[in-house]
Amino acid sequence: MGLGDFTSDDNTGIKGLEQRVRDEIEEHGYNAKKVREEGLSGNTWELDAVAYSSDGSPVAYFEVKDASEDIAKQTYRNHMTRAIAELIDFREEGIPGAVVVPQKREFGNKDWDALFESINCTLIEERELPEFLSRLD
Repeated sequence: MGLGDFTSDDNTGIKGLEQRVRDEIEEHGYNAKKVREEGLSGNTWELDAVAYSSDGSPVAYFEVKDASEDIAKQTYRNHMTRAIAELIDFREEGIPGAVVVPQKREFGNKDWDALFESINCTLIEERELPEFLSRLD
């Protein structure tokens, strides 16, 4: 499967990637849901996945973004900027966040890893999700 395959709503599209992220969270022993939730700012956001412990408390927040090579650089930057805006609104109580992309892309002078780290988040590729989840334990 190539990066250009992340365009439809089936198991290979962005909706499929979102579902695979939620499935992986559940395989790791957490409950996972796509939710609309109000952040600290009062804005309501749709989070692609929230991992919950067995007592129902959130353990981590996840945003899934398209990073396929066929999207324009500016579109990728817009996806990342929106992910920062969403996840910064949920940085309470030390709950980590992650932005999951099929593959990281580098553009210009942006250090996306540093930007996400500054808000207690991590930019990860889908293949890195199990390792991220293991660090939550």
